Amino acid sequence: MFPKIKNLESRLRNLDLIKRECDTLADRTSRNVGWAGFLGLATYFGVTTYLVYGPSNWDVMEPITYLCGIAFGLVAYLWFLITRSEYSYTSLT
Repeated sequence: MFPKIKNLESRLRNLDLIKRECDTLADRTSRNVGWAGFLGLATYFGVTTYLVYGPSNWDVMEPITYLCGIAFGLVAYLWFLITRSEYSYTSLT
């Protein structure tokens, strides 16, 4: 009986190490996805602001920002269709 328990304990230790590695990788990946989303939105904001107050004006940029807003909604809906979870911060982490 004791050799069987020792064998199971050894396997459990190995599985625990694998779980820790998976948890670390999942945490790092979710953090990277969060930062990538932030940088994407910050870039969008910066480019839009530059184009509204720089070479273009609001009359040109209004339809573009409207279509970008629709595109963000479509991406959120596509996320829901693929993952069957709400497109929110908690479902991304």
